[in-house]
Amino acid sequence: MKYVILGIAGLAIAYGLMDEQQLEVLNKAIMICLECIGIG
Repeated sequence: MKYVILGIAGLAIAYGLMDEQQLEVLNKAIMICLECIGIG
């Protein structure tokens, strides 16, 4: 059972990387950090 969950997680990660989701998350994180220090 744990290998099935591991496989599904791997597929979800691969899909996110192919869809360039990491760039969207990074941009949101940058904006939140800039808002916290008062620049954005």
